[in-house]
Amino acid sequence: MEAPYKLLCSELTEDILLKTYREQLNFLTKKNLLVKEKTVYAKLGENRDLCIKKALAAPGINTNDERVAVTDNFLCTGGVSEYRDHIGCRGDSGGAVFKNFNQRTIQIGVVSWGTHDLCNPTDKYIESTAESRDFHINLFRMIPFLSQNLGDDSQDYTALKFLKN
Repeated sequence: MEAPYKLLCSELTEDILLKTYREQLNFLTKKNLLVKEKTVYAKLGENRDLCIKKALAAPGINTNDERVAVTDNFLCTGGVSEYRDHIGCRGDSGGAVFKNFNQRTIQIGVVSWGTHDLCNPTDKYIESTAESRDFHINLFRMIPFLSQNLGDDSQDYTALKFLKN
């Protein structure tokens, strides 16, 4: 049986898993004593350019160039166009962004930061507004860095093995 994460080892994989202009992804959040699944849609291609422009309104962003604030290493979600996405809340950062594909759950990214803090301590299952956007680290763009730094078997730790096609 083929390893379920072999798909993460190829540049072609990003093209397979993130192939349309809006790809449904999910991440988890804690709601009261339960864990709930949030649904978001990665805005890709032409949709990404419109999505990342909203980053310029985020607190602490001191540039007029959205590509400086949001590099190609990030996926953009949020907004209400076509679908109303859920939004990341404090405590969601660092969590897995994943996609269900061919009866497998594959981690695509990591929840990172957003433009608006819409959540409150009692309800973290919040939907996006027209202006709010979230940005998630795209793990496909991190594979060279991860394999170079975590796949180095000359270190004092056990190196990770990265599958090759």
